[in-house]
Amino acid sequence: MTASQPGPYFLGLDLGTSSLKALVADAAGVVRATVSHPYALQRPRTGWAEQSPADWERALLPVMRQLRERGVALDAIAAIGLSGQMHGLVLLDAAGDALGPCHIWADTRCASEARGMEERIGRERLRRISGSPAYTSATAGKLLWVREHEPERLRAAAHLLLPKDYLRWRLTGVLATDVSDASGTQLCDISTRDWSGELLSALDISPDLLPPVYESTAVTGSLTSEMAGALGLRAGIPVVAGGGDAECAAVGQGVIGEAADRGLGLATLGTAGQFFAVTDSPGLDPAGELQTLCHAVPGRWHVMRCILAGASTVDWLAATLMPGAPPDVAMAALLAEAANEPPGARGMLFLPHLNGIRTPEMDADAAGAFVGLRASHTRATLARAALEGVALAIREGLDAVRALGMPVERVRLAGGANRFAPWPQLQADVYGLPVETGPSEDASALGAALLAAAGIGATTLTDAAATLVANVSDTYAPDPDASAHYDRLAPIFAQLAPHLRATFAGLAEANAE
Repeated sequence: MTASQPGPYFLGLDLGTSSLKALVADAAGVVRATVSHPYALQRPRTGWAEQSPADWERALLPVMRQLRERGVALDAIAAIGLSGQMHGLVLLDAAGDALGPCHIWADTRCASEARGMEERIGRERLRRISGSPAYTSATAGKLLWVREHEPERLRAAAHLLLPKDYLRWRLTGVLATDVSDASGTQLCDISTRDWSGELLSALDISPDLLPPVYESTAVTGSLTSEMAGALGLRAGIPVVAGGGDAECAAVGQGVIGEAADRGLGLATLGTAGQFFAVTDSPGLDPAGELQTLCHAVPGRWHVMRCILAGASTVDWLAATLMPGAPPDVAMAALLAEAANEPPGARGMLFLPHLNGIRTPEMDADAAGAFVGLRASHTRATLARAALEGVALAIREGLDAVRALGMPVERVRLAGGANRFAPWPQLQADVYGLPVETGPSEDASALGAALLAAAGIGATTLTDAAATLVANVSDTYAPDPDASAHYDRLAPIFAQLAPHLRATFAGLAEANAE
């Protein structure tokens, strides 16, 4: 869709794991154009996951060129919002240049350092301040790993930034972050929505290393003349704080904790996967099944359960089972074959923890597993089991939210994978609830654009959410027979990871590099 009206428009930049998305919308949330540009993920060793911040910055030029080619009136852009993959570690030297690659959220090399955090602070104290026990995705453990293994790199560091905030630095020359992204570092006090002096002191981390924290709608800087000229935008455009990709996706789907979205949960399915529900306070799940983080909406928090391999599970399976086929062709073939298989994958379950486990308890050694594999199973059966395993893992978050007494009556879907059948219907069947798709498939980028609009007073998040919740593209009702079958499978699936934990640990030890 192109921008054929005079605006004002708002630009949302979403720095994802696989690509940078740029979305232009008006203050009502009507999307005028969406484009993207890919970049590489490097895995030099088992458990490592790195990206080059320079690749992120280089992606800005092609996405802005694509917007111009689609006829978007770039001079009508009134503000910019940022969304991005959370938890990554970007270190800058005193001149503001990146010191090596970013250790992104999927990097699990810091398991020992994360466990050390709990030993120094106490598991429950860490959880009470930061919203969760220690986990390898969080930035804190990554920073401690650098201190232990690359001390010269840390000695050269003057600043620590999160991935999207590196883009802000390059766009504005301002060092800043927002409350939602900060709360994913495990260096933030979720109750005060700012850095925790207690945690920084306990971990011997200088507060001077960290950027100021702002609410997500705050204006944090303006586009420099140099970047404006390179990107074809007006100099001085306000850039708001923005948020983490999960929180921005919730804003982009209208899940902000207002009356209009009461009873609405959010299931995000991209490279990773999450189940997400909004709360009015930073309370913790007493069962320890969920994380609590700051929402991008001022005065709101959310609980979340995350799996570290979502739709990327099917990417991996397609590449493994169909080597040499173009990725999009292999993916389409697997999804079509999976759609024709019956619920339950003919007696097989798949554990989708290819990148370890974050919640309810960190386990970097956890891995994937096909359970119940028989000679009669085919590629299609494997594909069906993989899709169901991802959905069942996300359902564990839904079940934990309902166990807290939070009503979930329907589920809004976010994430690029949900545009492909059979994901939406399968999730409706697994969750046993109606699921719906919203007005945009790129919810995180749309959420960033709406935060930008709210930041300069062009709309309110309440007004935007009411419009978004009412704007349903498609609704998928659960099939009663399929849902009943998944209800029987869910408790069996829940036993797999605990039962296999010792096995995974033994394998990791036996194959240690």
